[in-house]
Amino acid sequence: MAMAEKPYHAGTYWEREGVVKILLDHRNVEPDLPDWSGRTPLSLAISRGHESAVKLLPERRDANTNLLDTNDRTPLLSSTVTE
Repeated sequence: MAMAEKPYHAGTYWEREGVVKILLDHRNVEPDLPDWSGRTPLSLAISRGHESAVKLLPERRDANTNLLDTNDRTPLLSSTVTE
């Protein structure tokens, strides 16, 4: 994980549920903001097996669980691919 990531990405990557909850409560936080590799916080949480974040992120009404990353994969599809 790059050091320049947003707190939102770091919270999902390192499974900091409290950080994710606080950030989701702020309307100005984009729940689908991609990181440098095009991965959304949801795809990061899925790839790391962080169940609590996976459950929290789609609860935001403006969250899009079907956004494609730079590999043209949705978070769900990414969870089934092993590289």
